[in-house]
Amino acid sequence: MASTVEAGVRARFIAGAEELGVVGAELAGLGTVFDAGDCPATQARLAEVARLQAAAVRLAEPSTAGACGEGCTCVTAASTRTAPRMPVARAALPLLDNSVGTDLVCTLDGGLDSMRGRIGEWQAVIGRAVGREAADGGVTLVYDHDPAVAVELARLGAAEFACCSFFGFTLTVAPAGMRFTVTAPAEAATLVTAVFGKAAG
Repeated sequence: MASTVEAGVRARFIAGAEELGVVGAELAGLGTVFDAGDCPATQARLAEVARLQAAAVRLAEPSTAGACGEGCTCVTAASTRTAPRMPVARAALPLLDNSVGTDLVCTLDGGLDSMRGRIGEWQAVIGRAVGREAADGGVTLVYDHDPAVAVELARLGAAEFACCSFFGFTLTVAPAGMRFTVTAPAEAATLVTAVFGKAAG
């Protein structure tokens, strides 16, 4: 099982990729390269994806009438080095799987700073888990009894659901301890792993 520090680094990497506008299959691919533990390969892949995102932004600009010319976006998009633009105050991160017609969207009312701050809060409380178990469609974090942790899990779960309503959160308090289960559709499995980690085993 990855350490809290490693999980935090991965979460920051995924958040940064999302800030660049990387979503869906491309985000999953970046996560796979990152998990392989090869920093140069990860950096090269991220740079490649970022260039493609930047080119897509350029190609979304108004086209010129008639044939393509020297300054046309069709000609310049392939060599662009500008970063993709995202609204700071409010960003929508779609996770698309056209094969099943699914459209999952995170609406970040507080902007990217809010997203990064919440990931930090999640990592703090996730670091107090005493175990992780596989769950149907997600992962279960296991905790010793702690009222403060229970309150924090409930608070963060409510905040996350307000942002990404495709997540499901279940907190169970029983004699053996507390269990916090996070689930999501298969199309969002990368996000679950990025923030909450993988089950041991």
